[in-house]
Amino acid sequence: MVECASAPGDRWYEELAQLRAENARLRAELGAGGARFRDLVEAMPHLVWTCDAEGSCDYLGPQWGAYTGRSDPSQLGLGWLEQVHTQDRERVHAEWLRCSKARIPLDVDFRIKRADGTYRWFKTRAVPSFDARGNLQRWLGTNTDIEDLRVTEAELRALRDTLEQTVATRTEELGILSERLVRATRAARVGIWDWDVASNTSIWDDNMYQLYGLDRATSPSAGEIWFGALHPEDKPRIVDAVELALRSGKQLDARFRIVIPTGPIRHMHVIASVERDAEGRPLRMLGVNWDVTTEELALQQLRETEQRWNFALQGTGDGVWDWNLETDEAFLSERSRELLGHPRTGVITRADRARAVHPDDFERVRAGMQAHLRGETQCFSEEYRVRRPEGDFVWVHGLGRVMARDSRGTPLRMVGTYKDITERRLAQAALEQRETLLRQFIAHTPAAIAVLDRDMRYMQASQRWLTDYKLVGQDIIGKSHYEVFPDLPERWRDVHQRVLSGGVDSCDDDPFVRSDGSVEWLQWEARPWHEADGSIGGVIFFTQVITTRKQLELKLAERNEQLSRSNAELEQFAYAASHDLQEPLRAVTGCTQLLAHRYESALDADAGLLVRHIVDGAARMKTLIEGLLQLSRVNGRASRTATGATWAARQALLNLDASIVACNARVSLEPLPDVVADATQLVQLFQNLIGNAIKYQNGRTPEVSITSQPVAGGHQFSIRDNGIGIAHEYFERIFGVFQRLHTREEYPGTGIGLSICRKIVERHGGRIWLESAPGCGSTFHFTIMN
Repeated sequence: MVECASAPGDRWYEELAQLRAENARLRAELGAGGARFRDLVEAMPHLVWTCDAEGSCDYLGPQWGAYTGRSDPSQLGLGWLEQVHTQDRERVHAEWLRCSKARIPLDVDFRIKRADGTYRWFKTRAVPSFDARGNLQRWLGTNTDIEDLRVTEAELRALRDTLEQTVATRTEELGILSERLVRATRAARVGIWDWDVASNTSIWDDNMYQLYGLDRATSPSAGEIWFGALHPEDKPRIVDAVELALRSGKQLDARFRIVIPTGPIRHMHVIASVERDAEGRPLRMLGVNWDVTTEELALQQLRETEQRWNFALQGTGDGVWDWNLETDEAFLSERSRELLGHPRTGVITRADRARAVHPDDFERVRAGMQAHLRGETQCFSEEYRVRRPEGDFVWVHGLGRVMARDSRGTPLRMVGTYKDITERRLAQAALEQRETLLRQFIAHTPAAIAVLDRDMRYMQASQRWLTDYKLVGQDIIGKSHYEVFPDLPERWRDVHQRVLSGGVDSCDDDPFVRSDGSVEWLQWEARPWHEADGSIGGVIFFTQVITTRKQLELKLAERNEQLSRSNAELEQFAYAASHDLQEPLRAVTGCTQLLAHRYESALDADAGLLVRHIVDGAARMKTLIEGLLQLSRVNGRASRTATGATWAARQALLNLDASIVACNARVSLEPLPDVVADATQLVQLFQNLIGNAIKYQNGRTPEVSITSQPVAGGHQFSIRDNGIGIAHEYFERIFGVFQRLHTREEYPGTGIGLSICRKIVERHGGRIWLESAPGCGSTFHFTIMN
């Protein structure tokens, strides 16, 4: 293996040794956990920094100030560019834009001015950080001093150009320099390799083989090892990066993982330059690899720590803040900035926070903060409104505590949390509003309402309560119910105890004796009301003076009783009158019939006609009287028992058999249910309706169907015919007594039958109605309720 080197100086070896020692110390301290990560980062020899997605720097480690001599806040944002060499700024900015657009790590070399005004080369590496949705949030980066390394690389290139001419004279120097370089690279775990692109052969130094955990003597060719050990997930990216360097002439600078046979996955950093011929074709690539596993693990731990921290804060929904009172700078977590509407990046000062506080809350919040800063309270805890950029206000609970004071007690650092309590405050305001409305409702409702606590002391009473119980002008709030009503009957105390035990008591008509001896009737209900924890808080009374209504009810009951007696007397009179009328009617009919029989030959035609009119009128009178008797019997109390409706319908058909046969009627009867009814009246109901269906025809053969269907609480029956039909305007008239739509010559009858049907149905708790149209038949429906 041919190794090329030049003298970098003893200082390079010493710095490499220091770097190795520092790295060893960092690896040992990383085990202490994420809580010490910031201290570890700030102890590194690198310049550590962070910036937002737009490239604005929001953190510079103390190494920056130590190196540049500038630690003031003006270095944040874009102020740090003042320390970058003017010849490098445009190139650095262009490279950052490219990496930001490609969402890849940044790796670029540029010069930074030291405090003494000199410039040194630094290698800048930055890793982008993304949120859960893949949006770029910030950059985490370091600047590593590579001035000596670049000097060494320059010297190596110069020596390589003149190597053939000076081999003889520089052999001894080359050996010395090679030994120094080997010791330096071995100390820093840096491996050097040289790839001949044309022949595709590679040369590795011993450190390269050690980095890959291999033995030079038994290992395959270096080129096969380099590409073969690449982690499968990183291989496509690194191959593309190598090809890009060969095409463009840019330096190869990348990080990747390798899978070695003797240990875990390792992280490597490679930097390589491409040499070209006069026509620009790549000849060779010379580079270095070094192990950055410790650094990568540290960055990974940092990311995991930040992720756990942010996740924990998101889980609580609280925002965290850390206020440095010496610099008046405050760190606000993402949740805090989101809650208060602050930008995701940038410094938030005390003035910024103060301007956001609602004017009505400002003095209270300021006084609470000052009291805590003076040490008068253990913590700051205030609920107040904060204006967001959109102009709306949110309620927050600010909680904080001073964590550090100097020897004089001056506060140095304060940390705390913000919690969004907008929903709770809105709910509280709504509850207070509802309580106010409830108090107003109780006070002004037209009902008599009183609310008492467990000791039966008045909490609230409506104006109607005060009016009904002659308490207007008295202040009863806080007084005992028994003090307000000293003559309260003992039974009311039992009611109160039942309600306070969780029961509900009520009465629809309760007499209430006033102090003047007059009696009022009350309708009341007493029920418990409950506290927020579910316990019984007291009693609510709802009362209504119903004296007027009760007096009307008593009068109505008396009138109903009188009406019932009157109806009974009228029914008895109608029955008796109808029965007594039949006796003289039979005498008139008998004598008229005898006269016509004995003296028929002696009477002229006019006399015979008069006799026939008398006989016919007497017969009609007899039919009317019998109808009235049937109607009066229906008005009596029905004797209801379980009755088969099918049996009742068949019995009615037997009674109508002669009429059915005479007109050749067709009657269909489907099975009917059993009902609770007066059997005689049910037969009469079917007989009247079926008889009408047969009678009211216009020369057609009568067709009658009898059906039923269940309804809520009973059954509905329907009798459909194909008769002459009825116009809609007569639907109610036909159910009146003696109401007829046709002459006796057209259709005989008394006009009482449908009145009897309605009476029977109503006596059974149902109703009767019809559907019909002239010439289209009729369907009578009636219900019998159980």
